[in-house]
Parts: sequence; structure tokens; C-alpha cells
Amino acid sequence: MKLRTPGFEEYLAGAFFGYTLSTLPLMVITLILQLSSIDPSSLDIVTLFILFVAPNLFGGAMSGYLVARRSQTDHWKVGLKNGIGCLILSGLITGLLTGQPESLFALIGKFVGSCISGYLYGRIYQTRALSSQK
Repeated sequence: MKLRTPGFEEYLAGAFFGYTLSTLPLMVITLILQLSSIDPSSLDIVTLFILFVAPNLFGGAMSGYLVARRSQTDHWKVGLKNGIGCLILSGLITGLLTGQPESLFALIGKFVGSCISGYLYGRIYQTRALSSQK
């Protein structure tokens, strides 16, 4: 019996989903900062991390988790592949829309979030499989 792994379409959907989940909160945060006339350079480093890197981690983590759920084996590889897809897609879309490269912290956040969530789902899957065998 062959174990199921995600196909190209599922990785692509995960990459788009991760990009969307990370970009929408960033747009809202940017709008709020502009409307309230707050200069981002006046914020401390922890606040900047929470406002701008955390949404990228969240987007990558959610997309990695959802794609890893479609697999029955090698969940960490699925998270890694999805993270690479998020890197490529985010870089392409941001580069094409703005003409500027994506922030390095944003790319790292999406990649790390996807890899960690794929690995963690693999651990959950193994625990469930072991407990159902008992």
C-alpha cells in the first residue's frame, strides 16, 4: 500500500494560502500605522517583531500544517517543500507587484513557520498512530 503525499496543486494552494494569511494582517497593520501617523522607526524591536514578523510566521505555520495534514508520511519534508513554495511565491508576487524584493525576515518567517508546523504535525500524527495501535 502506497502512503499518500501531497501533489503539486496542494503545495501551490498551501503557498498561496500562506502568502495570503501573512499579507492581509500586514496590510491592516500598515493601514493602522498610517492612519494613526505612527512612524515604524519609532517602535521598539519587540513591537516591530510582533507586528511584522509574527504574521509571516503564522501564515507559514498554517499553510505548512494544512498541507502536512494531506500527507501520511514524511511530514517534515512536506513542511520543507511547502516552505520553499512559500519563499518562491512570496518573492515572485511581491517582486512583481511592488518592484522590490520581499523582506528577508518575512521570507525566513514563512519558511521557518512552515517547516516547524510540518514537523510538529508529523509528531502529532505519529503519536496518534501509536496510540491507536494499542
